[in-house]
Amino acid sequence: MFQGRKSGREVGYPRFKSKNRCRPAFAYTTGSFGAIEDDPYGLKFPKIGRIHTFENVHHRLKGAKVIRMTITEEGGRWYASLTAEADFFKLAKETGQKVGVDLGIRQLAVLSDGTVYENPKHLARSERKLKREQKSLSRKQRGSNRYDRQRRKVNRLHARIRHQREDRIHKMTTDMTEKYDEIVIEDLYVKGMVRNHRLAKAISDAGFGKIRQQLEYKCAQRGKKLTVIKRFEPTSKKCSHCGHVKTKLALSERTYICEACGMVMDRDLNAAINILAAGSASEAENGRGEDVRPSLSADLCEASTRQSLELSLATGHEN
Repeated sequence: MFQGRKSGREVGYPRFKSKNRCRPAFAYTTGSFGAIEDDPYGLKFPKIGRIHTFENVHHRLKGAKVIRMTITEEGGRWYASLTAEADFFKLAKETGQKVGVDLGIRQLAVLSDGTVYENPKHLARSERKLKREQKSLSRKQRGSNRYDRQRRKVNRLHARIRHQREDRIHKMTTDMTEKYDEIVIEDLYVKGMVRNHRLAKAISDAGFGKIRQQLEYKCAQRGKKLTVIKRFEPTSKKCSHCGHVKTKLALSERTYICEACGMVMDRDLNAAINILAAGSASEAENGRGEDVRPSLSADLCEASTRQSLELSLATGHEN
């Protein structure tokens, strides 16, 4: 049996990777590669030479040292992902503001101060077109030229939806980290949430995991604090005014009405206020009684870090 290391675990025989099912990618870690001096829109490839890019490489790197360059193809386009070592961080101005964030499907995020980020639902908006293209693909003979052309067309549509989702999340998380010094979120169990087959598609389209991932590294870069409260805190069932907790709360009830004090408030806003209050507790734990996955510490701002940026190459585009 093959082994991953000399004394490592057995990993089995090499497996064939089909070019039609696997994402085409290769990486450079040695040799002469990366940015070109006095050429902001070019990247140097070993043996290949200069490749033009659509973005300013020097502006993105800002003098950082490139230690790895990964080339990938997605949706008919080629991208260069540069991993660089940098000693700088983009520290944002202190605002003294603290906010709780409730993530959802109807609204992508509702903040405790009343700010609402709408959910554009990119997959639902393109689902009709996607269904038509996939239906056309299913009617073609596998392995034929027409099948390959249609498959690439479907891949481009999937890539467009994914890029729209990531762009929306990037703009939202950047806006949060610039406006607030401390952000409090829930430790959502997304894997368990998608077991609800009625909501699985909408939950996956929202990208809850991507939101947390971006908040973690952006808070670290800007010197902000990210607090994650325990998973099973009754933020939706609890009254933010008197603390009364309901035994049941259906998803269809969008307005929270407290049976004890009579408070009436939007369900998501009430949950965001409770998340903010729970984030002020001494320590947040998950459902197993252990510490939740720690977010990136703001202390990283004092040390060098490896950052990854993605550039679009001016090659491999399909008409």
